Amino acid sequence: MSLKVEVIEKKINVNVQKREVNLHLGKYGMRGPIGNAGPVGPQGVVGPPGPEGVKGDSGGHFPFYQYTPATDWVINHNLGYKPNLSSFDSANGEVFGATRINETIDSVTLRWLFPMSGYTICS
Repeated sequence: MSLKVEVIEKKINVNVQKREVNLHLGKYGMRGPIGNAGPVGPQGVVGPPGPEGVKGDSGGHFPFYQYTPATDWVINHNLGYKPNLSSFDSANGEVFGATRINETIDSVTLRWLFPMSGYTICS
């Protein structure tokens, strides 16, 4: 086996057994080929559970009753947030289709397509 090494302008030519390999010198020396990724390690030990969190505020609710038929129900709930709304007609059937307008964290207006009476639960 023969080995011939020449350095020419920061370039090394190596000839081993009639096979030529060109190596280029970088700033920190020669860079080798990138190897394959190693195997995945085992799962670590599960730590203890953390402390219990701070109890949150209980959710509020506000029932609103519209006794006379109206297309706009102005609801001043004063909950401090924009609540979920469930509306019912005067026969206690759940109704859908109102448009929320002028909504703030303390009030909302429900606009119906026709005048109706009933109630809304804000939660």
